[in-house]
Amino acid sequence: MRINAMNRTLLFIITTIAIIACGCTRQQPSDQRLQRLTLSVDTGPQAVIDSLVAIDPATLGEFDRHYYNFLTVKARDKAYIVHTSDSLILDVINHFGHSPKMAEALYYAGRVYSDLGDYPTALRYFQDALEQLPEDTPQTDLRNRVLSQTGRLLARLQLYSRALPFAEEALTLSINAKDTVNIFYGNILVGNILVGNRHFDAATKHYRTSLELARITNSPDTIEALSELAIIEYHRQNYSTTYQQLRSLYDKADINELNYILYHLALSCTHTNRPDSALYFAKQMLLNGSSNNIRGAYYIMTDPMVRSLLPNDSVDYYIDKYTDITEQHYADHDNKASIIQATMLDYAIHERKQIQAERKKGFITSLLYLVLTLLLAALLIASYFRYRYIKSKNDLLDVNTRLNILTQSLSANNTTSKIRTFETRDTEDEETKVFKHYMEEYLKSLDQLSKKTYLVPLNILESDVYAQLQYKIAHDEIIKDNDIIWEQLHATIRKASPDFDKKIHILSGGQLNTEELHTILLIKTGIRPSIQCRLFGRHLSTITNRRTSIGKKLIGKKCNPSTVDALIQNL
Repeated sequence: MRINAMNRTLLFIITTIAIIACGCTRQQPSDQRLQRLTLSVDTGPQAVIDSLVAIDPATLGEFDRHYYNFLTVKARDKAYIVHTSDSLILDVINHFGHSPKMAEALYYAGRVYSDLGDYPTALRYFQDALEQLPEDTPQTDLRNRVLSQTGRLLARLQLYSRALPFAEEALTLSINAKDTVNIFYGNILVGNILVGNRHFDAATKHYRTSLELARITNSPDTIEALSELAIIEYHRQNYSTTYQQLRSLYDKADINELNYILYHLALSCTHTNRPDSALYFAKQMLLNGSSNNIRGAYYIMTDPMVRSLLPNDSVDYYIDKYTDITEQHYADHDNKASIIQATMLDYAIHERKQIQAERKKGFITSLLYLVLTLLLAALLIASYFRYRYIKSKNDLLDVNTRLNILTQSLSANNTTSKIRTFETRDTEDEETKVFKHYMEEYLKSLDQLSKKTYLVPLNILESDVYAQLQYKIAHDEIIKDNDIIWEQLHATIRKASPDFDKKIHILSGGQLNTEELHTILLIKTGIRPSIQCRLFGRHLSTITNRRTSIGKKLIGKKCNPSTVDALIQNL
């Protein structure tokens, strides 16, 4: 009897252990509805989401309830729905334990926290998943996804050197599995990371491999590969090449790729002096219905060269839109916190590796140096992004240009060069006092440039020389450089604006030639560029280039000709 009792006790213990073991290693739900949905979640995630809504989790067994939550998270991720809560995935992780599904649950936890913007937690879960998926794991597809997502997340944090090994291993797994889709995107990912590291030649090879694969399979992804190759030329500052290549692609791209192409087309145009084309592509970004890179569209529109083409009453609207979107961007994605999180995350990854290495080699000192370096880098980068965040609307109104003007003016204070029509004969001390006085007045006038409408002084309009000028305009006469009308016009302007000569001399440092001085006189008199070209007998483009040259000498940098006109008229 005692033996039978012992046998029964032993059988009970064995049975209990077996049940617990089965519960711990259980992989599939017992509910047939969940079993069917598991088979179709990869191919029809949206249909699975709709079917899950019809199932009441309260009617399911304990494991099936947790599996229901797991399937919900997986289906939403497969359907490209942004995760907004971590409650479901935390429930899954807390109850899956040693289930074979745990590695996949950890992967989706990483995906959830990536969408939530908690990059340190996301990377930690990805690392936990990789620990459960060693290199010899039969779940190569899952390991591939974890590696790829880890590489993408690190690249998003601009930790390109850290991202590259993960992306390359994922690409190797895709090649070994002969998975053409993942081979294509794996090469694109590696190429993007290499571009971030400015290894353009190596990136080009990966993009070309993707392009060849897309052409062989007749894939619509050919456009993506071609656009990446074109944008590499942009990074190499071959802006004309980028424009030519992207110009033939943008009308063939799908909605997700379109704004990416349009943005680089617009940027290329700003570098190749095509502000009208840049404005066109920026407007297309706003009209195509995609929310991708909208901030880039308004950024193009606030570029000084492009802004000059907009109607005056709409400039403030686009500047305000760009400011609002930028502020919202930083509110949603706090760059300071993101950079600090990225550093902490980088520390966590290396801390894990370092702890494992310490058991064998004891590299605790190296780890501490690494942490201190990363924290210092985080502080510097966070400070930089914080500075960008608090920049005001005035930055968009060319504050840098004003500072350049002041710098140019200060350096001009010590010059001794003189020009024929703009001379100063004051003593050095008096010149310094006058200079400070002029600069105060000048900077005050600059604050009003964007608001002020220029009116030609009345004593210029009523002068005899202005009447002669209008006569020559009416009869299409060309005025030669030695015509006495220039001296008469200059004298009239001096009467209307006594300080005009000195201010021009201070800003230019005496570097203006005769043609440029005559152009300045016409600008001050209110003569439009289209009429100036008739008076000089030159093409309009020549007058435009001359105004640009004047701007460089007065301001110290290239600026829009209309800005040069406003500058001269308000002196």
